Amino acid sequence: MIDNGSALNVCPVSTLKHMNVDFNRIRPSKTAVRAFDGSRMEVNGEIDLVIE
Repeated sequence: MIDNGSALNVCPVSTLKHMNVDFNRIRPSKTAVRAFDGSRMEVNGEIDLVIE
């Protein structure tokens, strides 16, 4: 899930729910994400997570 060379990391909402993450920690994002075919993908926001 983590790629130090990537522009962003994706974490499914289902994973955040499983981790019991407080969704109030998600910040709005103006990031435009484009799929390989050029289509636009909506994002829910940004969050910083500590992975141990």
